[in-house]
Amino acid sequence: MPSTRRFALALLTFAAFGCAKDPGDGIVEVTYDWVLGSGCATPFDSGMQSVSQVRVTLTNGDGEVTATEACTDEPITISSVPEGNYQVLIEGLDETGDTIADNINVPADEDESVSVTEGSTTALAADLNHTPATIEFLAQVTNEDGIFQMCAASMIKSFEVEAVGQSIGNLLTGEVDYCEISGFTPVEDPERRINGLVLNRVNVAALGEGGNSVASQEFPLGAPVGAGKTVRITYNCMGDTCTGEIEFPEGGGDGGGETGGEETGGEESTGGEGESTGGESTGGGDTTGGTGGADGSTG
Repeated sequence: MPSTRRFALALLTFAAFGCAKDPGDGIVEVTYDWVLGSGCATPFDSGMQSVSQVRVTLTNGDGEVTATEACTDEPITISSVPEGNYQVLIEGLDETGDTIADNINVPADEDESVSVTEGSTTALAADLNHTPATIEFLAQVTNEDGIFQMCAASMIKSFEVEAVGQSIGNLLTGEVDYCEISGFTPVEDPERRINGLVLNRVNVAALGEGGNSVASQEFPLGAPVGAGKTVRITYNCMGDTCTGEIEFPEGGGDGGGETGGEETGGEESTGGEGESTGGESTGGGDTTGGTGGADGSTG
């Protein structure tokens, strides 16, 4: 009899858990509109970029639900979404899979969210804007004998990176601490000011103690790099002389590629407003100059 009672108790326990009600599922329907007149049928930047797919990601502490569909300007319906509160990220992807449009707001506390309840349909309407470009920076400093300098011993303490827009001028000026560089380090852009649809030049200045300019260089891209695209700068300094190269994606910067120039320390730049310095940049902190050659080269 004892064994029979244990078996009956096990059945009752299983039945109790089997009847427990799991959180219900709901449906989320997302509609999206476009800022600045872009969209599925209207490519960005005179046809240079267009959205081919739209991805919706719902995220909360339990995980995420994702749906990706062709860009048609029609609503996206996500079924079987577990009950709960979600942050909503909507991204427009180009044919390479890069995010070139999104619904991220500044400040971030204005981003969209939804509350999903069992058996109900929750509607969300969002505006999509161009995703900013990203500038990633990598630097190495050696002394005049070519011996690598850790940041504490280096005469160069940080790097000023300026994003310049075609026909606009300064988009963003950021500073990258030499001690904080680990691989390609993004230049912080919390206000999303690096508009890739106009970004066509990056200026870099190596700064010493007190922020004095040791050397500087201009990196012209030719044509704008494009929304959501990444520009990478590699900068090498030996003493007070720095040289660098810039890489940008295919399709941006007048076709994509890599440009470089020669850095000379201790002199004032002679490039005037709107005048290219031919890719040779000089120290002294003056980073004026034009947009460079139309082929994206630095001369």
